[in-house]
Amino acid sequence: MRQLQEMTFSEISKVVYQDWPTPSFYAAVAIDCLAETDHSESPQDCERIKNLVTMFMANAESWHGPVALIVKQFLIVLLLEIEEI
Repeated sequence: MRQLQEMTFSEISKVVYQDWPTPSFYAAVAIDCLAETDHSESPQDCERIKNLVTMFMANAESWHGPVALIVKQFLIVLLLEIEEI
C-alpha cells in the first residue's frame, strides 16, 4: 500500500472499501463525502474534512485489522494537523 500521505481522499476511500467492503451506514456516508473533497487548507475545507473524519471515526469502531489501524492513525494525525491550521 502506498503511503497514505501521498494519496487523495478518493484513493484513501478505495483503501477503506477494499479492506471493509460493508462499512456501517454513517461510516460509508462520511468516507464517500470525504472522497469528493480535495486536500485544501482553506478554513471551509478544513472544517468539512474535520467533521467528516470525526464522523467516520465515530462510526468505524467495528472496522479492525492492520489496514484499519493504519488508516485510523493517519486520520487522527490529520485531525491534529487541522487543529493547528
